[in-house]
Amino acid sequence: MKFAKIGFMVLGIVLMMFMVASVASAQTGWYQGKISVKGNELNENFSSVSGSGKAFVFIDEDSVNSRYLIDTCIQGMDDDTWRNTLSYLPYSQSWVWPGERVVLDFTDHVLSFNLGGIGNAETKPIIIIKVSGEKLSAKTSGCIFKNLSESLTNPDLGSCKITFKSIPDEKVGDIVPLQCR
Repeated sequence: MKFAKIGFMVLGIVLMMFMVASVASAQTGWYQGKISVKGNELNENFSSVSGSGKAFVFIDEDSVNSRYLIDTCIQGMDDDTWRNTLSYLPYSQSWVWPGERVVLDFTDHVLSFNLGGIGNAETKPIIIIKVSGEKLSAKTSGCIFKNLSESLTNPDLGSCKITFKSIPDEKVGDIVPLQCR
């Protein structure tokens, strides 16, 4: 009887590993989305700031270092130039949630965006990716941002919202700007 319980537990763990691996690896690829921010500039006036923009994201795996590579690409503030920024997320900061969902937790790491200024805009989102067949869509469950692109001493701080959906491989060339690839 004890042997049967152990056998079922081992079988259950192996089955769960296959389910986690198939859902987690399904999140690699190109995404198109939007980032919105709302907050205040940390200066004597505590000025309100808000904005939004289109973003492209490429997620890949670095299995040697047990992490995801996340390349964000967004148009600059003052021009039409698309700029890339590479961020990392350890595998340990992502997990599979029931209902074909993957959670990427950046609370201990940053997801950066290059706006073309002095520094980057840094976000700390918790992103929930919903898997539906071959399509993936994602949105933030919570998100804070710090914008250092205009001033390193008076950054903008506030909340952010990030949403994106997967781009089929055959459409990447038509949708993703050349500067992002």
